[in-house]
Amino acid sequence: MTDLSAFFDPIEPATANVRSQLAPGFWGKQVEVYEELFPVWEECDLICFGVETHDENSGSFDAAEEMRQALYRLTDLGGRIRVVDVGNLKSRESLAGTREALAYALGLIFRAGKQVLILGGNPSLALGIYQAYEGVREQVEYVHIDSALRMNDIEGFNDDTYNLYVLGEKDPRLFQFAHLGYQRYLVPAAQLQQIREHHHVALRYGDLSDRIEEAEPLLRNADMVSFDLSAIRRSEAPGGSRSMPGGFSVVEACRLARYAGIGYQVSALHLTGYDPGMDVGSGTADVAAMLAWYFVEGKQNQWNDFPQPDRRNLRRYSVQLHASIDHIDFFQHPGTDRWWMEVIHPDHLPDRSPEHTLLIPCTRHDYEFAKTDDIPDRWWLIYARLGERGQ
Repeated sequence: MTDLSAFFDPIEPATANVRSQLAPGFWGKQVEVYEELFPVWEECDLICFGVETHDENSGSFDAAEEMRQALYRLTDLGGRIRVVDVGNLKSRESLAGTREALAYALGLIFRAGKQVLILGGNPSLALGIYQAYEGVREQVEYVHIDSALRMNDIEGFNDDTYNLYVLGEKDPRLFQFAHLGYQRYLVPAAQLQQIREHHHVALRYGDLSDRIEEAEPLLRNADMVSFDLSAIRRSEAPGGSRSMPGGFSVVEACRLARYAGIGYQVSALHLTGYDPGMDVGSGTADVAAMLAWYFVEGKQNQWNDFPQPDRRNLRRYSVQLHASIDHIDFFQHPGTDRWWMEVIHPDHLPDRSPEHTLLIPCTRHDYEFAKTDDIPDRWWLIYARLGERGQ
């Protein structure tokens, strides 16, 4: 097994002091932490670590350490998911160097079958996380939670452009990009058009505010989730580096984090966009800690409802349509009430055999919408993606 210790530094002394004062039963006391000896990460389920911010307004590891200290003060979850904290990714002189080191270290971790919780670091490190899947997964689903799309058409790689580099690579591994919580006054129409042209998904906050459960299907199959704290309204998370008066509430944000946790395959959650210099009473660090806690809590309570190959653990509902698609088959798990629908590969439209259909997560709302004799947008997007990929 690879020696990961070469990539990480121990937690800061101030954080070690916080940990030493905790009573048993709290996160920081129960989790194995890199203070002097590097944790035995090969036997864990989830690896937690911090990353340098490369932000002139923040100290070297201030963002990661503030979030870590807040997380340590929360209660332990009982040990069903073994978590180790391997400290902080060793500092590099540039953001590009940090991104390369992150991608390499994560590649080793992913190949070992482990999952990660990343605290701090620039939002643009999402590209490094995505690159870490090379040679690990044939396809990747990337969920980005933020107030903006970070796809500005300007020169250079930075915090405003990084998603252009993910989408612009036209890498066949990127099966779906889903953005949750954008605020319309921060997103030019051309960016939304680009998302549509690539048959990806962008849901504005206003469309999710009263039905946050609509985000769950997009997180159910996600591989990586980048959660920028600027997606949360400023009154509840003033330390979000680009927070606005509008945005998710803390309760809504925690539900999104838990949806990611109960998903089938999220291997990386990145909590980013935190500036301690803008925070008030470390309140935003507490919010980040809550997101991390609910993510792990979701992992500890994952539902045993993954569809079996013959769908025998699901209930089938067929909706007849007066359209080019004569019907859509929906499936519901009776215990969890999660829903799926079948999408036919465009090249095999007449053939509905299992090898020519894809079962994708959806909601009851999609089923009810199809009953009005219409095809849900979620179905069309995946159908178009399959056609684009030549499947």
